[in-house]
Amino acid sequence: MVRDPALLIASGGLRPLADALGEGTYEASESLTAAFIFLLDAPQRRKYLRSGYELEILFTAFTDSLFAKEIILKQNSKAIAYALKSWPGLMTLSMYNFRAIRSLVSSLMLPNPTIRETVIDLLFTLLRIKSPFWATSFLAGRRLTTYGRVANLKTALPKSTAQTTEEEAGDKNFVDHYTALLLAVLISSDMMPGLLQVTRETDNSMLKRKTTLLIGEVLKLASRLLPSTWSSELQLLPELFAAASHFGDQERFDATGTVYQISSVSRTLYRSAPLNATTLATSINSSNDNLVSLEEQPKNNPNLTLDETTFRQLLVETQVLSSTNPTKWRWEIILRIIEGPLLNGKRLDEAIKASKFIKRIMSFYRPFKYKFAEIRMTRITQKYVKVGCALMHTLLQTQEGVRYLADNKLLRQIAECLAQCDPVGFYVSE
Repeated sequence: MVRDPALLIASGGLRPLADALGEGTYEASESLTAAFIFLLDAPQRRKYLRSGYELEILFTAFTDSLFAKEIILKQNSKAIAYALKSWPGLMTLSMYNFRAIRSLVSSLMLPNPTIRETVIDLLFTLLRIKSPFWATSFLAGRRLTTYGRVANLKTALPKSTAQTTEEEAGDKNFVDHYTALLLAVLISSDMMPGLLQVTRETDNSMLKRKTTLLIGEVLKLASRLLPSTWSSELQLLPELFAAASHFGDQERFDATGTVYQISSVSRTLYRSAPLNATTLATSINSSNDNLVSLEEQPKNNPNLTLDETTFRQLLVETQVLSSTNPTKWRWEIILRIIEGPLLNGKRLDEAIKASKFIKRIMSFYRPFKYKFAEIRMTRITQKYVKVGCALMHTLLQTQEGVRYLADNKLLRQIAECLAQCDPVGFYVSE
């Protein structure tokens, strides 16, 4: 086929070679694929092939789930990876609106775990994704929170890793451009809907975690390599969020759990990635800016410097101390106190220990008290949401507030509510 393709065609030898490639009877499928790609690489040789149909036979093993054999799937996936990592192979398999690649992606919809796992492994290979150091433990069921606290400063990295990071932070090389093109082709072939369906349908926990990890890596890769118009649309995951918002549907719980898993993986990928010099400098500058803004807050907000008498008078005027009925409270004054004096750690500590002000407000927001939780969402009740958000923000600004929030039942009850939505995903991931 390589030395005299005309003679091969005249003797009818092309069809047996194509069948051997697709059916797995020729075990060195990559070398046979290379021979077909050699013919496709030049116009004078390309005329001997019928529009690239010979390479499409590689995908037959994935679309026929009844007769799928693992050994043939693995063999053909290597040949497909070889073809798609070359220009002639990529251009040929992208013909007719990515017909061949779409058939591969659509095989994820088939309820065959062997086909699904082989395709997902193939996608990892095609996109040159190197799994993070915690991938093995995560796939085995370890919690993700273990890996978010790893020190990732450049100074702590080995020399080789630091050099790699600097290369990634600079201009994109030729391989990055090719990977970006291949990623765009896969996205256009509906790769993301296929992966999302696997996470929602499969009963194999290992396969579900591997697919979730792949989705997180794809989102990270897209944000780095693809234009913002592509990346921003991909990050929205519209199909998944649409399913998660259907409150009357039982599938909503699976979709919500998937959203949580993808979010956890994405956060961990970001936290465990080594920082390059540019990112590190940006983070430090951002942290310094935040510290400066916190230091300037007392000067910019006169409510922070209220004297003790005025502060206690405001607490009394809220009606929180005199009544346990939230409808009688004066929420505009409560918001003024939360966004003002309580940003001072001393005032917050006084409100926590010397009065029932904070205790009663926190009790109002606790889910199992069924106070805030049972209020209908209207324009009038938006004030409760606004005050609640301001309260959480204020508590997180000081050490006294963080300690109080950590010991309060509010967070534990919210966690229990989330666990009811997805008991397996919540406890396994976080």
